[in-house]
Amino acid sequence: MPFTEKYIRPLAVAVIRYQGKILAVRGVDHVKNEVFFRLPGGGIEFGETAEAALKREFAEEFGVEVKIGRRLDVTENVFSYEGRAGHEIVFVFEAFLPDEKSCFPEGLPFAEPGMEGKFAEWITVAPDVLVYPEAVRQIRF
Repeated sequence: MPFTEKYIRPLAVAVIRYQGKILAVRGVDHVKNEVFFRLPGGGIEFGETAEAALKREFAEEFGVEVKIGRRLDVTENVFSYEGRAGHEIVFVFEAFLPDEKSCFPEGLPFAEPGMEGKFAEWITVAPDVLVYPEAVRQIRF
């Protein structure tokens, strides 16, 4: 489902830890002039469980099969992005990469067409780093 003002979008995202950091995708809101990070994952399709959606999203975006751990949170995220209202219900899971993928110090490369040379990054959750959904800050790293 595309980003729209009239629907609540269900998402499944992953907290993947590596050497005290988490994997995150960099984003920019040009209207707010802010750089932020979001947890990797994506939309849940009708009839799909949150766990299945997360596995599918990692296979599509990164070409890897993740192991899904425990559910860490379910949170509601009401926000604006590029001047448009958004509303999400976000399932946050602990997840694990195949061992050989954890050794990328620069992050996890995207496998999607058009994303060549781009990576999800290992970041430290700090007060001056914007991470969405905001509930991620409550999770102990």
